[in-house]
Amino acid sequence: MAKRLANWDLLRTLAMLFVVIVHSSQYFGPVYGVETKPFISEFALICDPIFFVLSGYFAFRPLKTTYAKYLLNKVVTIILPLLVYSVVLYAYGCVVGTVTLGFPQYFNWFYSILFGGWWFVPALIPFLVLAPFLFTMFEALSDFQCKLLMKVVALFTLWGALCTVLQWISTLTGIGSLNTLPGLLSGFVPTNPIPGGYFMYFCLGYFIRRMPSLYSVEFLKRIAMLGIVGWLFGAVAALAGYVRSDPSYLWLFASIGIFLVFDKIQITGECASKIINWTAKRSYSIYLLQYTTIAIVYGIFNQFGILDGTANMAFWIRVPLQAIAVSLSWLFALGGASIVDSFILEPIQNFCKMKLKR
Repeated sequence: MAKRLANWDLLRTLAMLFVVIVHSSQYFGPVYGVETKPFISEFALICDPIFFVLSGYFAFRPLKTTYAKYLLNKVVTIILPLLVYSVVLYAYGCVVGTVTLGFPQYFNWFYSILFGGWWFVPALIPFLVLAPFLFTMFEALSDFQCKLLMKVVALFTLWGALCTVLQWISTLTGIGSLNTLPGLLSGFVPTNPIPGGYFMYFCLGYFIRRMPSLYSVEFLKRIAMLGIVGWLFGAVAALAGYVRSDPSYLWLFASIGIFLVFDKIQITGECASKIINWTAKRSYSIYLLQYTTIAIVYGIFNQFGILDGTANMAFWIRVPLQAIAVSLSWLFALGGASIVDSFILEPIQNFCKMKLKR
């Protein structure tokens, strides 16, 4: 088994914590009459592109087996956990009375959550199917072609960011032409090299590996700084009505910056590495459980009139309470994932992998 890299596991762990922060942001409530959800969710939503980039970062590798076995392995590691956790959570729902028992009811529930809360998985699967072919194509690019492609994508992204900022300024000032002109020009100069979705971020996982050999350290530092400043700008601007695209144009450079930062992180402590590795290995399962644990934790808090999305308590009291609630939601999901993975999912996966080796 290949040794896990603790720095990327730390990034995966923090990104999953940010997922919980996003989905619990509605409970904090306003501060001095200003809704905090736009800022909190926009700040923490960087987790979405980070997970796609991480997926691409580890998916773009030479095939060590046949393509058919590669696909079957993805079924075992990606689709099988979905099925296992759907049964576990549906059974839990039947016990607490949030769903009714029955095959039609199960399939309807599974469909709604798969393309609702679990949208990341069906969005990722086509990318993983194409990854071996994309890897061969990307490897054929010369350094010059690679840099040229990244410049084109960067220009598209900067143009898209400018359009959304102009639309935001148009809303603030009432100057309609600031909204109309970018919309008109985007018909001739598109804001996305690949329209819609997170495919570009998945592919970014490959190109981030090549960046250190293509650019100077100083240039990469400037890119990282630009990205992190843009990420923070988007979060603050959301308080004033800034509406991002989905995914946000500001996330491209932010994702690059975050990866460049974590690439330099070294975790040498054996105990810390083991803890981070353990939590990161369960990040997928935490993702599947976190909606349920958030509902449980905040349901308990709400019974006492706490963290119900209103300003019924001073914000300096709500801040530590929110931190506790988010932490508990994540820890309960980690605990549940550790149990289900260890006693149900992993034995099934190990059996399937043993069959695949034959």
